[in-house]
Amino acid sequence: MSAEPVSIPFPKVRVEPAGVVIEVMDGETLFDAAYREGYDWPTVCAGQGTCSRCHVRILQGADQVAPVAPSDPEQRVIKRVAQRNYENKTEGIRLACQIEFAADVTVEQLVFRGERLPGT
Repeated sequence: MSAEPVSIPFPKVRVEPAGVVIEVMDGETLFDAAYREGYDWPTVCAGQGTCSRCHVRILQGADQVAPVAPSDPEQRVIKRVAQRNYENKTEGIRLACQIEFAADVTVEQLVFRGERLPGT
């Protein structure tokens, strides 16, 4: 008798205020997962981590996301976003094109409205 493989669920990211839930596979960023699921995620740099358009603010589950190293280029972009939008508070701000998850998380992305890419 062979044992059946155990299915481990992938983290689910709830995106507010759109109310969309996106399943993020191992090694995949939120940006990549959204695209895989057919969503039109906001971007200018196509996921290169330079434009800040894809940024999210973590509302719940921040402990399920690895912190950004001070020397990481993402840190510079997060500081720019925080200056413009969050009174210089960088806590909980991440780029969707850089962030990976260990478990379920809720984020806020004010530009994303849950629109699908054409043809999906």
